Amino acid sequence: RETRRTARGSLTGKEKLKRAVYPLIILVLLGAFLGVYVGNTLQTPIDGHDALIYGNFGQLYAHRADIRYIKLMTATVGGFVFTGSQKPSFSLLLTWEMMLNSEEINGNKDFQFDVYFRSISGYYGLLIIAVVFLWLYRKNKYLALTGLAVLVSGLSFVLMIVNYHLDSYRIFFLLLSWIWLGYTIKHKDDLSLALLGIFSGFAAFAHPIGLLAAGFNMLAFLIFDERPFKVRLVKTAWLALIILACGNFHYPLEIFFGSYSGYMTYI
Repeated sequence: RETRRTARGSLTGKEKLKRAVYPLIILVLLGAFLGVYVGNTLQTPIDGHDALIYGNFGQLYAHRADIRYIKLMTATVGGFVFTGSQKPSFSLLLTWEMMLNSEEINGNKDFQFDVYFRSISGYYGLLIIAVVFLWLYRKNKYLALTGLAVLVSGLSFVLMIVNYHLDSYRIFFLLLSWIWLGYTIKHKDDLSLALLGIFSGFAAFAHPIGLLAAGFNMLAFLIFDERPFKVRLVKTAWLALIILACGNFHYPLEIFFGSYSGYMTYI
């Protein structure tokens, strides 16, 4: 009995040590990232295609207080016309930030507040890491650490979250939509189906690739769900409506009221 107690005590001690080191690694990595992000990224001017293009649209939406669908393809009096496939979702994050910090609220015409828009890449990059880590942790904590190491060891991934970029924002919603696709097929419950539709819609509203992913999610659900075909067909129709309500509605508006083939014209 004493031997067993000693053995149990030593195992408990090892577990305590592991539990102390485990969160320490996470905190060190998080602290290093925040140091680089706050000390460097947020101090540099906004540059790059995504931040500049979507940021300008965000300012345009804020000043106009609307999103216009225009078929006009000729230059205006001001000489500016732009036709592109950029979706409003990412731009609206800056629009809402500007609206919350308007002159009426902050009372200072020279005050420009865009910290949230600047932080989107890093914020959603950390959310991607958290989702992958927690997902793998459910299987094995060492697998979770391995997955974390694989993510942060990739130069492209690190650059994506420390620079101003759209990718972490759209990839986060893609990732969640695929997770809930798996849950929906496995558990066959309405909550999983609703969350699948919500995040698929968000992914579609963020980027055209998200639209393709939403279509793939509907097709995968229709094929791999094991319930009778009639039930699958009805559930897929509900899924399509949820996706449409949560972001896909933008594409029919572009097709019928925009310039052409899902492109918007900005003047």
